[in-house]
Amino acid sequence: MGIFGEVVWYTFFVWGNGLYLALLVHRFFPRAATEGCWAWAVPMFFFLLAFVFNALMSSFPHALATFFYPGSNGEAWWGVAVITYPTCEAVLYSLGMFYASRRRRRRDIASLPTPVEN
Repeated sequence: MGIFGEVVWYTFFVWGNGLYLALLVHRFFPRAATEGCWAWAVPMFFFLLAFVFNALMSSFPHALATFFYPGSNGEAWWGVAVITYPTCEAVLYSLGMFYASRRRRRRDIASLPTPVEN
């Protein structure tokens, strides 16, 4: 696939899904932004728990390789697919909800009538 193909794949189809989903959910359910901003907390807790456990049991570089790029070993990609990707998606979902709610708040403030001076 090449390095360019991998960058495009991860940027738009893997990492970006959470952001796009948040913008879509906020469009139809704007009140979900309050809870959506906290969607990262639980997955991040489990990711950090697994990452620290792996780093303590082996080494920090091994934990980085295990959770972010395990190489050509197909079986090792389960950790990335089950822990890393969902955590990143949850973080991006929360950022998307935060961005959408801030954008909506600015738009609502801009549409308020301005006070008339005497």
